[in-house]
Amino acid sequence: ALALIYGKPGFTKLEKFYLIGAIFGLILWKIIGPIAGVVTSLILIFIGSLPTFDKARKNPGGEDGLSWIIWWLSSLIQLIALQKWDLSHAAQPVVFIISSTIMLCLIYIIPRKKFYVDDEGFIRFSVTSDNTTGPSWVKELDTTERAANFLVSTKFERTDGVTSEVVVIPYDLFPENAALYTSMIRSAAESRKFLKPRPEIACLIRRFLSNQDILDIGLFSIVVMHEPIDDKAEFFADCFLLGAIAVDGLEDLRLDVYDDGEGFNYRWTRGIKVGFAFVTSERKSS
Repeated sequence: ALALIYGKPGFTKLEKFYLIGAIFGLILWKIIGPIAGVVTSLILIFIGSLPTFDKARKNPGGEDGLSWIIWWLSSLIQLIALQKWDLSHAAQPVVFIISSTIMLCLIYIIPRKKFYVDDEGFIRFSVTSDNTTGPSWVKELDTTERAANFLVSTKFERTDGVTSEVVVIPYDLFPENAALYTSMIRSAAESRKFLKPRPEIACLIRRFLSNQDILDIGLFSIVVMHEPIDDKAEFFADCFLLGAIAVDGLEDLRLDVYDDGEGFNYRWTRGIKVGFAFVTSERKSS
């Protein structure tokens, strides 16, 4: 019933494969017997789990580990409680134990990546604030003068225990033959309901991602698309954004500034391989 309400019309190639497999299993069940049907359905269930495995591999933090532990235990209890050990009775709990064991390994044992790339090519990760003050950020990070002046000012606002789900739009997701302007980037984010981040997010990203992490993503810098910071400095635009720059071979966590503003629709150079950071949600720890 839920599928009829919330589902999408039509069938994907994978769904057609499952449907054909189910029909094939019914035919085998009718011709050979119930065991063939059970085996076919379990094979299809395992194949259907492969996208879930891949999702957990890319983003293990997005899975509820407790739910998978409960499923693993329930499948084990089901297997132990069997009074008759044969293929038709034992196959299902065995397949479920194998599937849930793979998931638990992906969630808890295999080292997690700091970030993952979703199906659309967006880079995703989360950062959590810890009430670090502006002057402390200046000491911790390698900041430019304009960035440092902002961080030590009363304009900088810090939070404590706020976890932000960050999404980075890489430059190469935009059309190659089109100029890449700030307005275009913000419009793309708004169309996907991405939220404008706080300036503090730039510091948290810079702490969270090393230079090598940013380079591994395939970028040279990550610009945080917060509200432009008003700073009428000579020879510069009236406003700027904070961002992280990666320098290959160096460990310094450099926090830089990038020109922006209402009347200064900056044109980004694709050659610097820049990504643009927004947030999708935020939650306060209890």
